[in-house]
Amino acid sequence: METTPLHSQDEPSALRALVAEQAAKLESQEAEVIKRDSIIGLLWAQLELLRHRQHGASSEKVDRKIEQFELILEEIEASRAEAELRSGKAPLPELDDASEKPKRKPLPDGLPTEERIRPRRSSCQRQST
Repeated sequence: METTPLHSQDEPSALRALVAEQAAKLESQEAEVIKRDSIIGLLWAQLELLRHRQHGASSEKVDRKIEQFELILEEIEASRAEAELRSGKAPLPELDDASEKPKRKPLPDGLPTEERIRPRRSSCQRQST
């Protein structure tokens, strides 16, 4: 950081600007830390769930673990949303295991349709095939 001698009239305004700049930088860094902590917490929860699936446990323990993970994830999401609001940055991408499948476009209206009616097979025919 560069320091220059300040005149007595410019000193208070320069100091205010410097304090404002440092406060903005600090807030930005705090938001990044909160986001990072949220992601780390989410990954730990996922890791614990995967370990649990791998090694198994009784159903009562599974239910308790699931409730704990749900609470942890709710807290993480709330803190992440709060940090995003304070920082004013774009939200982090959701960390879902399930990816969305591409959706098909609807068929055109003018497409010709053909109705086929096939004869029903008897139960004897079904068993022989």
